[in-house]
Amino acid sequence: MDADTVYENLRAISADFAAERRERQQRRELVAADFARLREAGFLLTGVPVDHGGIWAGIGTSARPICEMLRTLAHGDSSVALVCAMHAVLNFWTATAEAPPPFDKAW
Repeated sequence: MDADTVYENLRAISADFAAERRERQQRRELVAADFARLREAGFLLTGVPVDHGGIWAGIGTSARPICEMLRTLAHGDSSVALVCAMHAVLNFWTATAEAPPPFDKAW
């Protein structure tokens, strides 16, 4: 599955989520079925390198498309998108081998 396919799958899921916006905004918990749909749509491939069958090709190549996926998802359910974004940040963080000064010591 490629990034364009994942994006299109997420657009469809976001539209479904948006149709349930009123109910979703009243929720006080996350629903596992939402994340199962995202897995089936290929969203978890955002954290898998291309050479292992995923769509992560590095910060320069993957950051913008992944952020666009998250933005699209947020149109349907901002809470689900926030959880996904927190996990996506781990990809960006772990892909950075060195931090610039003055952050290099803490890094």
